[in-house]
Amino acid sequence: MKSTKGSEMADTERDRLAEMLADDWTIEGYSTTLMAAGAMTHSILLRKGDLLDAITIIMNGEKELGRTHQVLSPRPEKKKGWLG
Repeated sequence: MKSTKGSEMADTERDRLAEMLADDWTIEGYSTTLMAAGAMTHSILLRKGDLLDAITIIMNGEKELGRTHQVLSPRPEKKKGWLG
């Protein structure tokens, strides 16, 4: 999962959603959640064939606080670490 915050967010991360939509990904689901102090999350479920990804955008008014991108399917391979 990639996560970025406020001014640290690179332009390429900001454009990830637009790039996916331009690359024939479709929006399969969308929801919003009201959080404390008026902040909102926008959760977008994207699909292309058997690929399923989710992007969550956190906003406070007009200000974007952060984004996450998660690959849901196919399941990412687990990396072996010192715990197994």
